Amino acid sequence: AASGEETPKRDRANVRQLLTLYGNHPDRVLSGQNAGHADNRPRFHYDRFVTALGQAVGEVPAIVSFDYGYEGTASSLHEANACLIEHWQAGGLVMISMHPPNPWTRQGAHDLEVGQFDDLFHDQTAVHAVWMAELQRVARGLSELRDAGVVVLWRPFHEMNGGWFWWGYRAQGKWLPVDHFRRLWQETHRFLVQAQGLDNLLWVYSPSVRYEADQKSPLHYYPGDDWVDVTALDWYTDDPQWQTIQDSYRELARLDKPIGLAEFGSHSTILDHRRVLDFLHQSPHPWAFFSYWHSWDGRPVAIIDQPQAIVLIAIPLLIQTYGIFFIAYFIAKRMRLKHEIAAPACMIGTSNFFE
Repeated sequence: AASGEETPKRDRANVRQLLTLYGNHPDRVLSGQNAGHADNRPRFHYDRFVTALGQAVGEVPAIVSFDYGYEGTASSLHEANACLIEHWQAGGLVMISMHPPNPWTRQGAHDLEVGQFDDLFHDQTAVHAVWMAELQRVARGLSELRDAGVVVLWRPFHEMNGGWFWWGYRAQGKWLPVDHFRRLWQETHRFLVQAQGLDNLLWVYSPSVRYEADQKSPLHYYPGDDWVDVTALDWYTDDPQWQTIQDSYRELARLDKPIGLAEFGSHSTILDHRRVLDFLHQSPHPWAFFSYWHSWDGRPVAIIDQPQAIVLIAIPLLIQTYGIFFIAYFIAKRMRLKHEIAAPACMIGTSNFFE
């Protein structure tokens, strides 16, 4: 909203409707940027991946996301939440993922040594206590966003079909049984929505693109229509081609829910952003949103670290901005307006367009 205007109230229903509209429009897609992990200097990385992008090209992505902690939920989520609230209040959308540690071993999310899975849901077991402490930390963070009026695209247990996280493990070729994953999702849903009153969440089911034949299909672990609001894929590639992703997309399209790319980036190289634009334009089916992951370990994944992306965004904006200014200048000159009227008119016209 422009200065002095009241931002229209956005709730869970109309955010989902917005995603549905974009998901049915072949020429429109919401862009996104992950700003890192809540347990690793979230304000610094928000400024690095989001604020700096706005300063470079004059615009920021529609969606900003954080992960609530890579090897466990951060002890304090306030700093990351403050960034997300700031983005929401500026008119943007918010997405959050999580990488909960293995509750049996208390090691990272990639530790696949899982014990008796039913123990996770029995309140007399040690693993249940560990798991509930993790969910309580998550709930406190999400509650802060709810109290600030923020609707969250909530993306738990992502890439469950990949075989590299404990919530879909593939230790010694053994996968998590489908009913175990569905119970994990549904019990988490009940706890956050019913027990904690978090009515600000849009639940995003986000499997990995199927890279290998021995991976499970994207819908293998689907918890059911009543438990999911939005679907998405996670995809890392140096050469985005529709043929690579079409089978995964078409599986999700059977659900008749908005579909996005929740995590997107390259494996190791600077991605040719023109290929990304070509992919989005040439996809025979529309995407509601796509979101770049953050850069890490020398991998330039974020938009700000993609020189071609900056050029492709900045040049059209510069041309349009200066074009508006000179059109206004020409009209003012033809109307013989005084300088003290013409100059502000040109600047205000350009400023309003840029905003």
